[in-house]
Amino acid sequence: DITLTAATGSLAAGTYNATVQVSSGVAANNPQNITVTFTVNAPAPALIGAQPTSLTFNGAAPADQQIQITNTGGGTLSGLAVSVLYASGQPTGWLGATPSGTTAPATITVSASSSGLAAGTYNGTVQISAAGATNSPVDVAVTFTVPETAPAAPTNVSASASSASQIDVAWTAPTGNVTEYRVERKTGVGGTYAQVHLVSGSTTGVADTGLSASTEYFYRVLACNTGGCS
Repeated sequence: DITLTAATGSLAAGTYNATVQVSSGVAANNPQNITVTFTVNAPAPALIGAQPTSLTFNGAAPADQQIQITNTGGGTLSGLAVSVLYASGQPTGWLGATPSGTTAPATITVSASSSGLAAGTYNGTVQISAAGATNSPVDVAVTFTVPETAPAAPTNVSASASSASQIDVAWTAPTGNVTEYRVERKTGVGGTYAQVHLVSGSTTGVADTGLSASTEYFYRVLACNTGGCS
């Protein structure tokens, strides 16, 4: 028996031919040739696998999230590089992406910072590339929603009786976005505040009617938006 082996070694993809010659000093048909054909297939290309394929951040100080990078093809996925892209016309600098290494498997830690951002929704992309991957680059979409913060309290709140059954309440608007004001009232020092008027954020006064004469009333005004109330 003759055992033949073929080793790829440093051979490029292709077909190779050789001959194994068998001889004997006493054989009448000496020598005999055995033709050998060796086909080397091209290796399967490396492919970037990224999970998840999108990230969503919410809140003023959201926790970091991670993208898991694997090689879903053949060979070795190396030379990983990560970059951050921002949607046209939107602020930059709020998105960060740090890879754990340059060879798969690897982890990319993604962070979002609301510093300097107004309330709203922002869009960016974590782009993953590798020179040997046929699907490079791969994009992971990132959405970051920054909530509003509650406005400051109104100032210069005043209440004055304009008749025996009406008190006019007025205030000065705080800075920042106010969508509505909630006017609350209680009767007497020991009473409990309850909302009696709800007015738009452009209003700075309200007439409280239907009151009882010779009765002491207390008022407070809350400025509100989607982030809460003062």
